[in-house]
Formats: sequence, C-alpha cells, structure tokens
Amino acid sequence: MSDFMREEQYRARRDYTCHLCGGMIRAGTEYIYVVSKYEGRLNDYRRHIHCDALLNAWAAETGACEFSEYEIGEYLYDEVCRSCGLRETDGCAEVTAFSCDAVLTALLNASPTLLTAARESARVSKEGEA
Repeated sequence: MSDFMREEQYRARRDYTCHLCGGMIRAGTEYIYVVSKYEGRLNDYRRHIHCDALLNAWAAETGACEFSEYEIGEYLYDEVCRSCGLRETDGCAEVTAFSCDAVLTALLNASPTLLTAARESARVSKEGEA
C-alpha cells in the first residue's frame, strides 16, 4: 500500500532517462516527476509527457496501478500496432510504440490538448535520439 504519491510537471535542467520507455528526457523539455513512498521505501521516477499520457490511458483501460515497460508495450501493440499498416512497411523501424504518432492518436484522440502535448513531447524525444 502506498503511503503517499506526488506527481508534478517540471522542465528538465539536465538530461534524464524516462522510467517507462528508457529514452532520454532532454534538458529544457517538460517531463512528469513522480515521488512516492511504498511499504516504507521512497521511490522517484521521471517520464516523458507522452509516456505518462500512455501510461494513464493504460491504467484507465485496465484498472491496474503496477506496471512494467513490457506490459505497457504489449498493451500498445495489442491496441494499435497489431492493426496498423505501418508495421507491414517497416514504418515502425524508426520509432518505438511509445513515441509513434499512430499510437498517440489512437489512444489520446479523446483529449486534443493532451494529444498535442504528447505529440510535441514525442517529437522532441525523437530528435534527441537522432
């Protein structure tokens, strides 16, 4: 049982690693910072804006609160990638499911503001990897 959890959005002063996708959160970009205490142990995580949005979509769909990158990746694949035409043309080779525009659009389309922020976060993240 969680003793407490705090989640806030910050601008990175240096590069960090996203806890969910493993990609770089570049200095100067916005990210989500989560700090919690669970069973007496203090934990902190940083996630891209788009990764956090996808995590929240997954949690809303499944009702689960514990996760791994693998579980979220499988969910993205099952919900979007399996039926996406880009997979057949190797269009997926350049991006991960976490930063794919087709995934973001399919899962976040109900919230245009969130979708716009997630797309920008994914774009900046992809530029940092290039």
